[in-house]
Amino acid sequence: EDEEDEQNEESEDSFEEALVKRYTALLADGHADLCPWRKAGCKDDIYRLQVVRPHVWQPELRKRFHSLLDIRASIRDVKIETSAHDTTVYLSAEKLLSELPRAVLEMPDTQSSCSTDDAKALEIALHGWRGSSDAGNDLLHCDVCFQRIGLWMYQPGYQPSHIGEDDEEEYPPTVHLVEMHRDHCPWRNPTTQKASGTLSGQNACQILHRVVSTCAREQRRRSDEMLKTTHNSEHDEDELESMTLASPAPSREEIEKQDKERESRLRKLKALFTFKRNSAPKPISTGELKKT
Repeated sequence: EDEEDEQNEESEDSFEEALVKRYTALLADGHADLCPWRKAGCKDDIYRLQVVRPHVWQPELRKRFHSLLDIRASIRDVKIETSAHDTTVYLSAEKLLSELPRAVLEMPDTQSSCSTDDAKALEIALHGWRGSSDAGNDLLHCDVCFQRIGLWMYQPGYQPSHIGEDDEEEYPPTVHLVEMHRDHCPWRNPTTQKASGTLSGQNACQILHRVVSTCAREQRRRSDEMLKTTHNSEHDEDELESMTLASPAPSREEIEKQDKERESRLRKLKALFTFKRNSAPKPISTGELKKT
């Protein structure tokens, strides 16, 4: 039976591959001869998301983040799971909230620390989900693969109306932020994201998280340099002030003594110049030259 099952699986895979090739050709050949779709077809990177350029990822991330804050009550108790990250490359959501420029997420300047809701909302937004509501039910929605997740099914205490005898899934289940995108979605699939260079082989979630982490680190570096410059400037001012305070103002007698010394030096210089002018040789007149 095992050999028969393997043969059936191989046959199904071959059939599926043949169908893909057939319809791939039909998608182009089905257009008219002069149609540009027939000439160019569908590019391999058609699903690629622009998650590297700041003018693209910042407003999109900010929009998703605030939409999730609007349904914070529905995401607060939901268990989420993400892919394993290298902490030397990817910063945590809490770290990103504290170090990103306030303008990126439009966080209020008066807010000194981030809440758990803020961190969870940012974590979900980094994986391509936005918050939405439909008929009073809060959802996670992907605008790329159009996947929707009903959050009421992931709340503590939720029990489905029908549970099969073989159903071993625990309730409430966990929201897998990457795996719950559809298979072809670039937020999940590195092949459809089709990144190049050092980002090759990464899906859109990984790339965006890396880009945002780099932005936060750059902001922290600039802040550290500014604080260092400010500290050095204050230190120089303190030293100058201490030197000024350490030198007491001269007394009246000292001032008069300095004035007398200055006048004495001036008289000596004046006498020296007068002596040089008197001792200079007189010019010889024309009459004396004739006598000579």
